[in-house]
Amino acid sequence: MSQNNEAGETSASPSSLPSVPRFAMPQAFVILGFVAATVVLALVARMTVPDIVTLLTAAGGISVVVLLAANVRNGGGGGARLLRRLVRAAVGPGSGN
Repeated sequence: MSQNNEAGETSASPSSLPSVPRFAMPQAFVILGFVAATVVLALVARMTVPDIVTLLTAAGGISVVVLLAANVRNGGGGGARLLRRLVRAAVGPGSGN
């Protein structure tokens, strides 16, 4: 359901807008953990930034795969659905941008 405002523009009612996942404390802790790991690796291990980015990207990717596999194996319907969507996105054509 859309409505016209004073400027003549069409705006959607709040009930018709798609729900957007909120940025909450768990997401902030993940980002904070990656930043802290970067600082520790740069200062203590004397690693370069590209090496740190590669290491943390690989660790994050492995974590996602393990969590998805555990969720699918334990009968989580959401995990199987998410896994199908990820595979479909990886195999399908790009957005063209």
